[in-house]
Amino acid sequence: MKAKKSIMIGAIAGLLIVIITVPLATLNKAWDNEALRRVINLIVSVPTLILDVKLNLPQILQNLLFFAYWTIVGAAIALLMTRKNPAFKMLAVMCLIALIFIHRAVQINLEREFDEALRGLGEIFGGKTK
Repeated sequence: MKAKKSIMIGAIAGLLIVIITVPLATLNKAWDNEALRRVINLIVSVPTLILDVKLNLPQILQNLLFFAYWTIVGAAIALLMTRKNPAFKMLAVMCLIALIFIHRAVQINLEREFDEALRGLGEIFGGKTK
């Protein structure tokens, strides 16, 4: 029973990440805080890449699966943490670290592609840019 409770807590923690991110992203439209924007982009980078860029799913489905993604991530890490073997706990920590690095790498690539697309549009419509 302890494992099921921990998995549920992990799933809820994953949902809380999304529940906190969505209103902060909405508020940041008015605030225009660069640091907050980077954190939000870090959180949404992998689901955006998978659901929008690779699968080209409708927006409503992307929104639902964004919630599912973080719920599953939270539950999976909690599942690893509930195992008695310390190797599973170390695996959970390594998964967290890998998750952060993967999200950051995807975020950097998406931002780079976006900047290149904007630069290309600038060259088309406004002449040469830097």
